[in-house]
Amino acid sequence: MKNRLSIASAVAATLLLGSVILTPLAHTSAAAPDAPYHPIPPGFDFPADQQTLLNMRDHQDVAGMRKHAWMVFAGMTQPVDAGGEPVWETWYAPEDVFTAPATGAQLQGLHRRRLRFEVLHQLQRRGARPQALGANLASFTLFNGDTRDWVQKNALYSTSALDTLNNGFTSSGTPVAQREIKEFPNKAMSLKAVWLVVKSPQNSPQMTGVPVWDPPQNVPVPDTASHPMQTWSRFVAVDASGNPVPPGTKATANFVVAHPNSPVVSINRFYSIKLTDPAVVQALHGMITIVNARSAAVGDYVVLLGLHYTTKEIPQWVWSTFWWHDRPNDPPFGADRPSAVKGVWQNYRMTTTYGMDTPKEKDGSPPIAFNPYIEAGLTPDRFGSGIQANCMSCHQQAVHPSDLSFTLRRGTIDPADPTFQKKTKTDFAWSIPQNEQ
Repeated sequence: MKNRLSIASAVAATLLLGSVILTPLAHTSAAAPDAPYHPIPPGFDFPADQQTLLNMRDHQDVAGMRKHAWMVFAGMTQPVDAGGEPVWETWYAPEDVFTAPATGAQLQGLHRRRLRFEVLHQLQRRGARPQALGANLASFTLFNGDTRDWVQKNALYSTSALDTLNNGFTSSGTPVAQREIKEFPNKAMSLKAVWLVVKSPQNSPQMTGVPVWDPPQNVPVPDTASHPMQTWSRFVAVDASGNPVPPGTKATANFVVAHPNSPVVSINRFYSIKLTDPAVVQALHGMITIVNARSAAVGDYVVLLGLHYTTKEIPQWVWSTFWWHDRPNDPPFGADRPSAVKGVWQNYRMTTTYGMDTPKEKDGSPPIAFNPYIEAGLTPDRFGSGIQANCMSCHQQAVHPSDLSFTLRRGTIDPADPTFQKKTKTDFAWSIPQNEQ
């Protein structure tokens, strides 16, 4: 039986602990000097043949779709240095992408790196905030070199250039369905990473809690409830000492409130960064909606809880999303992971979508694809909740000019829909209206 893409319709995970994948703690947050950019290396099926991917989508080959998504993940998580920094962390921040190209001689492929966290855009817009203050994660977005080059070549960073394009469509009477920017090249790729601040034992005697997403059963359609992290039924306590954790160890997990008698897991089971840069810590102090940000201190950690990536390998992009779980191998979302995914990255589950209409859910409805750490807490709208959404269907609403609002859609919106009148579609890239200047 083929694995389905929907968390809402997944069979509940068993209570058996999956494989425990440990790795040494990752690099630190110290400001880096000019550092080299690294693309996904050869041998990881990127970019794949477009028709092959479309055939998998159209024939509902979910296992094949998942294997490709995992292979790209394996490529982008390859270490580039002895500290374990992955390929994707060498990519470009928005301020490197959405600015006019610099003039004069430059050292190609070099850029400054420093952690620059922000509040998730999904939770800043459309009133889609968690139900309790503080139940939020730090985030940042990165872009590969092909995306950066395309944005700069086509002035997609420029509000005035985008206005000129949009006004030209209006004056020439361009049909609504054709009001769009030039499509990105097939190697274009971007990602969003979400992080939780974890207190070190040197800075706090309490263990930070991590909510664990176990798929709910029999969610009504449409689901009218929000599912913010503090309402989830299970938490683990993170031992940030780096020492081995004996099986069966229990402690209180602190996430917004105390969750006693929670299983203890080592921080070595997460991809993590130690906070050593005072400037990064100071910036976190101002992010009052993020758990533990105001109490962050040098010596604490940020652990990666979720990661979205999208690639322009097909016209509507490939959308894949990963999240941490203490039982990472349980099906359906731990299935199909190839041996190319190494070390700590084996502790993450995944779902992927190649289309807004297929492969179908078991009830015949359009596919669901979401990240619980990013979308579960979204405020429901008339179309349902975040756990019944499809990231592709949300991104099809990206336009210029935009107030950055969106609805939690599934299925294709007619490209000639009145929603798009007097606007220019930005090739599914919310990053353009979010960052243009």
